This record gives sequence, structure tokens and C-alpha cells, in this order.
Amino acid sequence: MREYFRRLFDYNRWAYARIEDHIIKYGIEHLDMIKLLSHYYNAEQIWLSRILGKKEEVAVWETYDAKELFKRLARSNDQWLDFVESSESFDETIVYANSQGDSFESKLIDIVAQVANHGTHHRAQVSALLRQSGNIPPKTDFIYFARD
Repeated sequence: MREYFRRLFDYNRWAYARIEDHIIKYGIEHLDMIKLLSHYYNAEQIWLSRILGKKEEVAVWETYDAKELFKRLARSNDQWLDFVESSESFDETIVYANSQGDSFESKLIDIVAQVANHGTHHRAQVSALLRQSGNIPPKTDFIYFARD
């Protein structure tokens, strides 16, 4: 699983770099796009805090300016790659509370998969917003990463 998760987080880094390049190249700073991408960053950090038993330091819908956001996304991706590399097992159960305070138990393997796949969902939303604003979004499907 480690290699698979490493590949997914490498893919996320690649896909977010393509979106960043596109947004910067065309000077697009659509507020809804920034909100979605900020949310993804926050979710990554919240899940990592839950796994590590630390206090959550970001709010689910906190937003950042584009330049800061993409720096945060890159750092967060590095943190997740470090976590994946250092994890001895993905079979343990993590006990945590969600942002509403409800308690849950989830397998670590499922949490890591959730984090990796959550970004794909929001990148699709950003691509739709780019199309709605008259732009052609960059290709960020996994197969393009695999071919690159």
C-alpha cells in the first residue's frame, strides 16, 4: 500500500502544480476556485492532525490567497508523503471527532485513501468553474500523470 499511496500523493502534487500554472498563466483568481482548493488543503491538514493526535489548527472552510494556497498545498503534500513513508502499518484504527464534534473510528488505510481521493473531487469542481468562466482547464486525470 505504501507504494500505491506514494504514487497517489505524487499525482496530487503533479495535478495541483498544473492547476497552479494554469491559474497563474491566465491570471485567474476565481473566489470559488480558491475556496475549493483552500478547503482541500484544510481537509488534508485536519486529517493529518487527527491521525497524529494533534489539535486541528485550520478551519474546514478557511481561505487563503492563491500564492499562499499553492505553497501550503505543496508543503501539505510533502507532509503526507513523509507520513506515508514513515507509517509502519495502515491497518490501525484511528479514533477522532469530526468538525461537528461527532466521534468516529476509521481504519488508517481508509483515511489515507479519502485524503488522496478528495483532491480529485475538488480538482474536477475547479475544472468545471474554469470552463464556466470561458477557460480550458489543464488535463489533470491520473492517466496523464502516468504517461508524463
